[in-house]
Amino acid sequence: MSTFTGADHSDLIDRTDYVTVDGVLNSDKAVEFGQWIQFLVDENYMDAHPQNDEGFIAGDIAVQYGGSWALSSYYNTFKKDLAVLPVPDFGHGSFVGGGSWHWAVTENCQYPEAAEALITFLMTPQEQLANTNVMGLFPTNSHAAQLSEYYGDQGQWRMLYDFSRRFAKFRPETPAYSVISSSYKQAMRNILNGMSPAVALDLAVENINAAFDRHQNYILPP
Repeated sequence: MSTFTGADHSDLIDRTDYVTVDGVLNSDKAVEFGQWIQFLVDENYMDAHPQNDEGFIAGDIAVQYGGSWALSSYYNTFKKDLAVLPVPDFGHGSFVGGGSWHWAVTENCQYPEAAEALITFLMTPQEQLANTNVMGLFPTNSHAAQLSEYYGDQGQWRMLYDFSRRFAKFRPETPAYSVISSSYKQAMRNILNGMSPAVALDLAVENINAAFDRHQNYILPP
């Protein structure tokens, strides 16, 4: 989904106020995207219900859209035959999702100093490097990237780090993101199962709006 707001684009939320999803997540362009996905399924260009995530490695599909965490298994299978491509531009620029689940400290934390010390430790270059080596995700810290065998300046997968720096569009910065993400995911499932994209996205908007109403737009009291 293209990450712009407005009548001619779509996004997960209106980023001017972070409380409006109607007319954005279910915009005309978002509906067109859902229709395109259904076209790919109808023409057998994609499998709406893959049995597992091994289709690319097994040679059943030619193109896999994924992340750095899958590179090691892909490379181990295809070696130098593996082609890693930049993200496509469908007319409004190239984008990849930026940001992930994060550590945070609640205002009612009984041990804020200890929590701060833990987060500070987790953000050190050495700890980010350890996380990269275990999970395959590239580090967000430039110092950690330089320490990495794969993501340093001469690393084999340095281009992925550079892709992210250039093309990343951060996920909406709102406590509602979990319900936004799950609602959109369900909408895409419904679209893959043949539901009208307009109906599927409208249902997602209704579910997200209900969450905003239930939590008073996630605005903290003064």
